[in-house]
Formats: sequence, C-alpha cells, structure tokens
Amino acid sequence: MADCKDRLAKYRAALDAGADPLVVTGWMREVQGEQLAAEREMGRATDTSNELTLDQVRALVAGVRDAVAMLATADPKLKAQVYAELGIEVT
Repeated sequence: MADCKDRLAKYRAALDAGADPLVVTGWMREVQGEQLAAEREMGRATDTSNELTLDQVRALVAGVRDAVAMLATADPKLKAQVYAELGIEVT
C-alpha cells in the first residue's frame, strides 16, 4: 500500500511538471487497480464483508476526479479513440 501511495505521489508530481496527462493517467489507473486489489485481499484476510471502506471510496473518487480533470486537456481525437474502445458514446 505504501508503494502505491508513493508511486501515485510521484505520478502527480510528473503531471505538475508537465508530463503527458494520458500516459500518466494510464500509470495512475494501473497503480489504483493494484491498490484496490491489495485492499480487497487485505479485506478478505480480516473482514468477510464486501463493502468498501471509507478510504477505498475516497481513493476511487479521487482517481475519477483526477482522470476527468486530465481528460479535459486531452486531444479530442485521442479521447474519441479511448471512448470508442471503451464502448462509450458521447452525445
């Protein structure tokens, strides 16, 4: 978990320094996926419920908010390609 938080902080710093938002967003999604998997695994060892913790919900919302903010500055053609791959239709 500490490694995930450290990597996310570094990726945010890279964004602040002007790194390509689409590339960094991909990295952040990977780490957030690893973080959620680790949290779920830890939850299985200590808790039998399937409910997300407050920290997990905060991490999910923060990740979505970061991704939405980054998408606002992305090239429209790249966004269209990603949306098409995800099966998302923007109207």
